[in-house]
Amino acid sequence: MDLQVQDLSHQYGGLAVLDGINLRINQGQIVCVIGPSGCGKSTLLRLIGGLEKPSAGKVLQIGRPPEDSLNPLTYVFQDFALLPWRTVSGNVSLVLEGHEMSGAERAARIDDVLARTRLSDFAKALPRQLSGGMRQRVAIARALSVNPAVLLMDEPLSALDSQTRELLMDDLVSLWTREAFTSCYVTHNLAEAVRLGHKVVVLSRRPGVIREIVDIDIPLAERQVSDPRLASIQQSLWDMMREEAPEIPRADAPTNSDQVVQEVHFRGGGFNTRPRAWIGVAVFIALIALWQAGSRSGLISPLILPAPSEAFEAFMELARSGNLWPHVSASLQRLVLGFSAGFVLGVTVGTAVGLSSIARAGISPLVSAIFPIPKIALLPLFIIWFGIGEGSKVATILFGSFFPTVIATYGGIDNVDRTLIRMGQSFNLSRFDIIRKIILPAALPAILSGMRIAASISIILLVAAEMIGAEYGIGAYVLLAGNLMATDQLLAGVAMLSVLGLLVSFLIGWAERRLLSWRQ
Repeated sequence: MDLQVQDLSHQYGGLAVLDGINLRINQGQIVCVIGPSGCGKSTLLRLIGGLEKPSAGKVLQIGRPPEDSLNPLTYVFQDFALLPWRTVSGNVSLVLEGHEMSGAERAARIDDVLARTRLSDFAKALPRQLSGGMRQRVAIARALSVNPAVLLMDEPLSALDSQTRELLMDDLVSLWTREAFTSCYVTHNLAEAVRLGHKVVVLSRRPGVIREIVDIDIPLAERQVSDPRLASIQQSLWDMMREEAPEIPRADAPTNSDQVVQEVHFRGGGFNTRPRAWIGVAVFIALIALWQAGSRSGLISPLILPAPSEAFEAFMELARSGNLWPHVSASLQRLVLGFSAGFVLGVTVGTAVGLSSIARAGISPLVSAIFPIPKIALLPLFIIWFGIGEGSKVATILFGSFFPTVIATYGGIDNVDRTLIRMGQSFNLSRFDIIRKIILPAALPAILSGMRIAASISIILLVAAEMIGAEYGIGAYVLLAGNLMATDQLLAGVAMLSVLGLLVSFLIGWAERRLLSWRQ
């Protein structure tokens, strides 16, 4: 299959980027595109790949793609666009999962492309465990797995060191020699262009027009860095590029007398967190010990603040009376029901707001208007609507956990790297698959952060709701202790709420470690 670019022009607002591009990309050829920075090279590639709509002109596919091609126009991104929560084989599998094929056939395709890109030993590795060159090989393997008719490569080697770049150029030459593929390859590097390109398209400065197309007839497998023919072509390309580059005024170099020599001081570090669980435990123990010592010495009056030992004795008395579990179980039931329902509903609505312009226009102002209202102030309304029983208490907790979850969810979706979404679109993943496999996993850190806030608000509202018309519950126990001025029982209830908060925080932290292990 060939590609024909006809009279392609593009503008961003009033800024003309490309003007009247006409280009033929023949089957089995690698066409490299070079030009000064900002001339529209990457824009041209996105237009060819259908990731942007041109202001004028069109791109034609001439002929049929191979019968087993799952994605005729396949994009290889400059920054790899790998999903950090998926392994090497999982990133390749992503673009195959929406197609009708057996698990064995999919596994065979994955094994084949990993072998061709020399990644078989790293199939179970996460992207963070790979070097830059290996990550780019994963992106190339993913592209090859769909057997594309045309590979669209946007500066795929620009982020790599010179040694890795040379090795990957060898890999690309080897891949093309075994099975000639068609590619449009954008690069700033002239050595890449003359090493890989059958044609080199030179664009002018913005707005980009084709200044010249240079044919290189030397077979790819015979091209060597030391080849004087390639050096001559590269020099002529450089001369054209230098003519197109805008002149930059140069400042006069400082004289020796102006130079100051000083040591560069270390300024890194300071933002890397390390687990220090024992510090938190030590702080709790130290505070309780000081509190107990102050109570025993008389510095703290028992009328103002009972000793920790008295609060502990009140807790043990509650346990011996058989009322501990009824209070705790009633609170846990209300908290789990209200928080779970609010969280699930919040994620659902937040996802709709993040993905739908209509939902955002209709719901986002409503959330902004209602979220600042203290939910405790609405408790009388909930009692009128749902009764003084369990319904009003669960509804209060649900309402309080719903709004921070909505905000965290659509905020997380807004911050998803758009390159990952364009990657999914470039492989023709369905909208549902992009949401399920890319957007929601990428937004998960923000959603879990919102979950922490929602859980804290839920515990606060739990206590408030249980202070009205509840026989059992930690909030009811605290209210009764306050009415009786039994400060030791009051502190026992507060301690139970603190333990409940620690338990919820531990569970969310456990979920973060399990679900976000790819970030470590």
